[in-house]
Amino acid sequence: MDIFEMHRSVVDDYRRYVESFLNIHDERIRDLVDDRLMGSSGICPDALVQLNPSFEYGPTVPELVADGVLHPLCSRIFRARDGGPVRLYKHQHEAIAKAREGKPYVVTSGTGSGKSMGYLIPIMDHILRGEPSERRVTAILVYPMNARNSTP
Repeated sequence: MDIFEMHRSVVDDYRRYVESFLNIHDERIRDLVDDRLMGSSGICPDALVQLNPSFEYGPTVPELVADGVLHPLCSRIFRARDGGPVRLYKHQHEAIAKAREGKPYVVTSGTGSGKSMGYLIPIMDHILRGEPSERRVTAILVYPMNARNSTP
């Protein structure tokens, strides 16, 4: 099965169905409608194909703790679901390094690449390194959520 040919066939069938209802006498309007139905945007946009790249791995959280990059409690806080160590991606490790240097950074990466960890780990590390006896706001986290995942 050729999925692109199937997509083209379904769109062509639908276009012919829509055209069967049209009887436009004004040539200018007919040309405009034909252009919209047959043009590059067509009645349905082209199929979007995206590849999910594999992200280059970096160190584990316990390795960064052992190197003194992260506070020791980060190894207990940031664990995999099975309880094992979290292996970071290279872009997460680079974000943590920028944060430790006090430099601003922006993490831009694909869905599911762990962008959140690129700033959550440095925030927690900063909080853990702070003076616990100081009762004050240390961080305010405003976290965007997809509407489909939020509950009222």
